[in-house]
Amino acid sequence: MDLTRRDFLRVAGATSVAGVLFAGCAIPERELIKQSPRDLPEDLAEGLEDMYATSCASCREGCGILVRVAEGRAKKIEGNPDHPLNRGGILAGCLAGVQSLYHPDRFSGPMENGRSITWAGGLARLDALLNGADASRTLLITRANRGHLGAVTHEFAQGSGIRHLQLEPLENAAIRQAAKDVFDQDRLPFFDIANAGSVLSIGADFLESWLAPIHYSKAYGHFRRGEGKSRGTHVHASSRFSMTAANADTWLPVAPGREGILALSIAYVLAHEGLADEATVNAMTGGLGEGALAAYRPDAIADQLGATPGVLTGQMITDVAHNLASHGPTVVLVGSSAAAQPNGLFNAKAGMILNGVLGSVGRRGGVQFNSDTSLPELQGLPAPTTYAEWRGVRNQLERGDIDLVLVDDANPVHALASLKFGQALSRARNVVSFSSEPNETTAMADLILPDQHYLESWGTNAPDPGPGYEVLTVQQPVVAPLLDSSRHPVHDSRAMGDILISLMQSRVISRRTRGDNMEQVVLNALADLHALHPGRGSVQGSTLAAFTTGVLQRGGWWNIAGRGVTVWERPAFDFTPALADMPERIAEHADRYHLIPFASATVGDGSGGHLPWVQSAPDPVTSMVWHSWVEVNSREAARLGLRDGDLVALESDSGSVEVPVYLHPGIPPNVVAVPFGRGRAFSGRYGDNPDGNVNTVLGDIEVEGTGSQAWAATAVTIRPLGRRMRMARMEGGFTGQQLEGTHIIQLEYT
Repeated sequence: MDLTRRDFLRVAGATSVAGVLFAGCAIPERELIKQSPRDLPEDLAEGLEDMYATSCASCREGCGILVRVAEGRAKKIEGNPDHPLNRGGILAGCLAGVQSLYHPDRFSGPMENGRSITWAGGLARLDALLNGADASRTLLITRANRGHLGAVTHEFAQGSGIRHLQLEPLENAAIRQAAKDVFDQDRLPFFDIANAGSVLSIGADFLESWLAPIHYSKAYGHFRRGEGKSRGTHVHASSRFSMTAANADTWLPVAPGREGILALSIAYVLAHEGLADEATVNAMTGGLGEGALAAYRPDAIADQLGATPGVLTGQMITDVAHNLASHGPTVVLVGSSAAAQPNGLFNAKAGMILNGVLGSVGRRGGVQFNSDTSLPELQGLPAPTTYAEWRGVRNQLERGDIDLVLVDDANPVHALASLKFGQALSRARNVVSFSSEPNETTAMADLILPDQHYLESWGTNAPDPGPGYEVLTVQQPVVAPLLDSSRHPVHDSRAMGDILISLMQSRVISRRTRGDNMEQVVLNALADLHALHPGRGSVQGSTLAAFTTGVLQRGGWWNIAGRGVTVWERPAFDFTPALADMPERIAEHADRYHLIPFASATVGDGSGGHLPWVQSAPDPVTSMVWHSWVEVNSREAARLGLRDGDLVALESDSGSVEVPVYLHPGIPPNVVAVPFGRGRAFSGRYGDNPDGNVNTVLGDIEVEGTGSQAWAATAVTIRPLGRRMRMARMEGGFTGQQLEGTHIIQLEYT
């Protein structure tokens, strides 16, 4: 029998140590010799169990995963312990990737108007639609992608004259703009939590959902462990008691929209007491020094900053400033709801510049800049589409100015419910979906050409934010398509990237990516990395073949020695209008409430809401599963006559959403909170639960200067519906008992 590719890799992995060097590798040897199992069903014949490294496309962080494959089938997903972003950690959505691969509601093949068709017929129909539509009246909607699929998609859109829109359900435009304005960086910075002495998080729910929660959680564990140093201290300022707040040493309940003023008040204390970086203070104040910050003295401003009057004191703010100065290095993170206010850009810039006041920019344990990718085709990819741009697209659709809409790996009907995007999309003449599973957007599609699952296809991810140096995570097929008893694919799908490449070839569109399919595009990119970085990086191969094998075995390539250079021109900061333009703080018992939506660590933005493992994973604060809820202060609920499980309608000028009440003792009485990602429809047997999509109630409000949605700035009222439901949650199943010699800690907002 001929030597198979699998046998060759086993021999190569065991004998070619001289051909490839794994720098600082931590993966066990049995996993190092694995690569892509493209010779399946060889596993089935041998009955062996193997582990393969690839990229997770569920969490969008660009993390590395290891997939356990037995008898040709993916059995389990684990975190890649050697990947610099997640170091073996994963989210519930990552773990559920196996369920999405073998989901019973996954499309079995191409369909047109609900009828099954062949791939030849589907591709011919797509080609005819593209040829018959005016490019200026055609849209291509995808998820934000910073890897080679994103590059191929951008090339296709540019070459075809089609407008490419990238959906980012939880926009970070304010954070990106603040990084540009304060640090002059096009990429998000690296927050070195692991090596910090203290952390101040302002709004940023970094342990649950903000930017890169897997990476931040692993770093936080190191920060808290205190090995070789004192245990780090953490202060969290936000208007909702989140998982990040629960893990902090101190939680400051701050009024929505006033987070940036809190940052300036801390800066005043540091400057006044000689604890600040003088160059930064002089730059931000135009040379005026601490006097320019006098209006932000804690004793003068504290009562205006708390979620309710009196909950924050000047001494509390002063103590936080002293803690940050005495437990350095300090890193300040700002984001989530703080950046989703009308003044969210101001809040983000104030928090970022506080890093400079503390002398933390460019410092280990502070803020470091990320270097750009060295691959030209991944440089300069467009930023995600802003809320203001989406509003313009909705208006075009409503006017009938759009004929053809192509959608891949995105669900704008659910995510943009505040814009009533589904109603507008129904005005398009034709909608083509490349989704592999049903959702609200595919329900409106005339033609469905299902994309391959990420465990079946090729791709890359250049994470943003990165860990302070260049990283390229490689996605490779770890299983062959599942076959039925007749040896036909159960899910007859094709890679979206391959379809776009074929369309570009037939239209003679020029490209920077090279290859006739995504496999060749990825392998050519690895060849470029090998040529650009000889003898450098996590994998160093003496030959291209050895290098490529090593990168695929390890799940990617990263260059720890190539850290971004921190050159910072300290900016001036216009903070004078902040006090005059403070957002309204709703009074207690006013029967109006600040609505703070949040992304849970389980369901997130809802893209995995059709998966039972994701739906059944308990929310870390409330232990809720399977459905939405609204967190209401316990005392405020008693005033309103509400009990746990009572159904209420949250109503705003934009709409309403029906949810059950969860009594929360820690949330401020003038704030209510509802998770994103719930309220899915047309999402299969496990995902259908149309009530609870908080997007339907969000106001049409922008973050000034960014065009992004101020999704945390909506005010709502509560209308009891006179009905109840038994909520699905893990808590409440037993009565707590106080043990002898212990004390019960009671949480209550006062």
